Amino acid sequence: MAEQEEVAEKEIVRRVRLESMEIAPFHRANTIEDVSVYWIGGFPLPMPFRVRQWFLVFVTKLKAAMAERGMRQENFLGFKTIARNETERFLQTSREYKPLAGFAIPPDGGLVAPPTAEDIEQSIKDGGFKLEDWVGDYTYWFLNKQDERQRQDFFGLGGMLLLWLKPDPVTEPPEFDMPEAAQTYFAESGNDMAALAQELYSLQDGFLEKSKTIFGEALRQDAAYEGIPFVLPYLQAKHFLEANAETRAKWFELFEGYLLESPKDAGVLMAFKDPFFDEVLRGVLLALKNEGLEWPLWEKAQ
Repeated sequence: MAEQEEVAEKEIVRRVRLESMEIAPFHRANTIEDVSVYWIGGFPLPMPFRVRQWFLVFVTKLKAAMAERGMRQENFLGFKTIARNETERFLQTSREYKPLAGFAIPPDGGLVAPPTAEDIEQSIKDGGFKLEDWVGDYTYWFLNKQDERQRQDFFGLGGMLLLWLKPDPVTEPPEFDMPEAAQTYFAESGNDMAALAQELYSLQDGFLEKSKTIFGEALRQDAAYEGIPFVLPYLQAKHFLEANAETRAKWFELFEGYLLESPKDAGVLMAFKDPFFDEVLRGVLLALKNEGLEWPLWEKAQ
């Protein structure tokens, strides 16, 4: 019994939050104790080149750290970012990445009402009508799991959302045998049957319907609700700070980790279900440092 108590005490000592300097350049929301919320900023969006390069490596290592915890990463991209910055690249990659459109809304948000004739007229007078100002936060989920390439294409523009979820067995396609002649035919026609099967089974992912249950209440009365495949939260720092622990726990029923390029927060926001995620974050940051990758704006982060 005494030995068990000693082990328990050591576990309590090990699972503590770290000093701010140990997770710099990230800033932790110290008033939130039930989950871990971090922010990093001091740069514009789209990101400067060196900041973006740092983040690309950081996210790769963070993904690996989450994978060690049994988590998978899913990539999402906001429509408004595409409309402002990379429409051509998005269209060029759509056939390969297979984007599926859903919604990302703030906890207190809903669908955007379409513009009236008066709205359009006033917008023109004010400098020009922009469609992105009058549509909701349509968000694309990439069915084809090529997250490294997708981040290379779109991360840093200000509109990527990354979620870390528990594995869902129903998304794993069964192994199937295909005659060699059929394999040759599909290969020569540019079709990857394994990738196609993965995309089709991804549509059974349990997070889709669960996301609507948790975050789609504001859309439930809209005629478009049934056709929306998923609804994600567009969370800002203020939402985490204003919510109570019960509400935050409800959010984290969907995901274990959340990363958002957040123009409204002037930086990148991260949140994790584990209230002691500092240890993991420090490990990722040390791995970058050991490779000679210091935070490019270090002076500003001190």
